[in-house]
Amino acid sequence: MKTVKILKLATVAILLCASVFCVAIYLLPTNTRDNSNPKTQAEMLKITLQVGDLAPIPAGGKLISVTTEGNPFTRSFRVKYSAPPSVIKKWLAASNGIKNAKIEKTGKTIKYLINAKLGYQYAEVVVDFTANIVSMYVYWS
Repeated sequence: MKTVKILKLATVAILLCASVFCVAIYLLPTNTRDNSNPKTQAEMLKITLQVGDLAPIPAGGKLISVTTEGNPFTRSFRVKYSAPPSVIKKWLAASNGIKNAKIEKTGKTIKYLINAKLGYQYAEVVVDFTANIVSMYVYWS
């Protein structure tokens, strides 16, 4: 009799834990869901620009992608856009975060290591003047 009661309690406890786990997993943001949600992508773009103290994507630029990576304890955003070199150069000049950035040049690629804002640990902009692509990356953990 006592064993049956213990087994019933153990079953209830296991089911309760499984239910809580399933709800928690559903409520946590997933990268796949965020990367396919235009509203969330717009927010990720906004945050990326704020963290790097960067100008908005220029009118002559074409947004290629906005994605997130990480988990609930670490999060990063990647933004890519393409534009003609003259548009990219104007965007760089209008971006305050670029002005004090550490610069690393490799051929026609320039990496700007930016002082991240909003509590983020890292921010960078990579400009590939061969492909005319600007890549932004920020993260926190």
